[in-house]
Amino acid sequence: MTAPAAVIARVIQDGPDQHYDKIRWTLINALACAQKTVRIMTPYFIPDRTLMTELQGAALRGVSIEIIIPKRSNIPFFDWAIDANIPRIMAHGIRVYRNQRPFDHSKIALIDDIWSFIGSTNWDARSLELNFEINLECYDSLLS
Repeated sequence: MTAPAAVIARVIQDGPDQHYDKIRWTLINALACAQKTVRIMTPYFIPDRTLMTELQGAALRGVSIEIIIPKRSNIPFFDWAIDANIPRIMAHGIRVYRNQRPFDHSKIALIDDIWSFIGSTNWDARSLELNFEINLECYDSLLS
């Protein structure tokens, strides 16, 4: 049996008092580096203008983007905001899937099957600007 390969990982904290905008900038830069695929699962997908632009730019570069969101979240007005964004997202060839299961609160981003971002951060302004969040960023070039 061989030893498991080491994965480069780091914890990224964010909050309105310290480490402000680290998670948002990590997502922006990861999207800018995407070459093949972007997969996102989040219960609340209401990205700000910069994140939306990075997603659309990646799609225009030929990156395959898939987003999984719940069919219905636990906050109806979030659903209305999410639904308003869907046509703008899909107009750029980004595929959006609605999870039919009971509400899923998972948050993960996977880029090019080598970079992942798992944690507490939703893709919305409240999470990225007002909440205290923590995510684990993992990079494993052996997966590609």
